[in-house]
Amino acid sequence: MQSVILQLVHTNQYGFIKGRTIQDCLAWAFQFLHLYHHSKKEVIILKLDFEKAFDKLEHEVILQILKYKGFSSRWISWIQNILGSGTSSVLLNGIPRKGFEYKRGVKQGDPLSPLLFVLAADLLQSVVNKAWQLDILKHPPSDTFGGDFPIVHYVDDTLLILPGDARTLFNLKCLLRSFSDSSGLHVNFGKSFLVPINLTDEKAIHLARTFGCSIGTMPFT
Repeated sequence: MQSVILQLVHTNQYGFIKGRTIQDCLAWAFQFLHLYHHSKKEVIILKLDFEKAFDKLEHEVILQILKYKGFSSRWISWIQNILGSGTSSVLLNGIPRKGFEYKRGVKQGDPLSPLLFVLAADLLQSVVNKAWQLDILKHPPSDTFGGDFPIVHYVDDTLLILPGDARTLFNLKCLLRSFSDSSGLHVNFGKSFLVPINLTDEKAIHLARTFGCSIGTMPFT
């Protein structure tokens, strides 16, 4: 998986991938900040918080992504067996009851799990790219991002760069709800926040209310 992962995900995906580091991610962010602070254009950085992302990813989504990416049926069956091998049971008065199988989540501590998560998280880039091509989302104009809508993924942290536009934020929220329903990766809008660049306080508050998040400041973790 490590030998082919670079061919399977977008260039903005940094987490868990050999050859890509958090320093690359920081360089990307600093380049963007320098560009837009000097351009005077109204832009926001949106930081998304996914609820227990590793625990809620649907197994069927992982298998469908592997099929779409061109993995063989034999490989997919191996992954299916790995994902389906975990069981749990509920303790009642200290006695474990009948076990049940997982239908979602990847196993923490398994070296394969981060790469499976990366493939699923990268699906968001494809979805947002398509929405941009259909003019559902607006792209902050720049040559910095190449042919992709500006999203940065690092592990389960996701940053999106957007114009300071209420309609774009509203459309993105609808898109994220659809993505959450299909993938199991649910966005916690209350814990997400936006950082305004070149926006008035009044407009920043309006955009935060439109998306249902809070207003953050730089730097953040």
